[in-house]
Amino acid sequence: MVYYLLTEKISAKGEKKMYLKNERVRIVCNQYCVKERLVTIRGIVIDEYKQGLKISGRRFQRILAEKEEEIIERPIDKETKILFIPLSSIKTCEIILAGTESEDIDRRAKIQKPLTSVEIRGKEVL
Repeated sequence: MVYYLLTEKISAKGEKKMYLKNERVRIVCNQYCVKERLVTIRGIVIDEYKQGLKISGRRFQRILAEKEEEIIERPIDKETKILFIPLSSIKTCEIILAGTESEDIDRRAKIQKPLTSVEIRGKEVL
């Protein structure tokens, strides 16, 4: 897996710019307290701003799978939404490249059944 902290490039005018538009990404959001659930966002960057990223995607939560006894990501949202993610909320941003293990994991996570409201509140999340 290739992890990137939001990379910046300096344009001809000396401005710093991010170049993530139209990239498939997995964003891990900051946890503001230890008991808070870890949320990741998977989707495509549709626009970039100085304050954050606009993403067409879904929110996911890491849970312990009962049958396989492994950690998996399951969707929180039933459908794709337009999300604005402030830069201050982003812990890491992974660019998902075609033909990589990250793409396989992304595909498997997206076909999982969405979590129910009871599961979101009640399951032990890592």
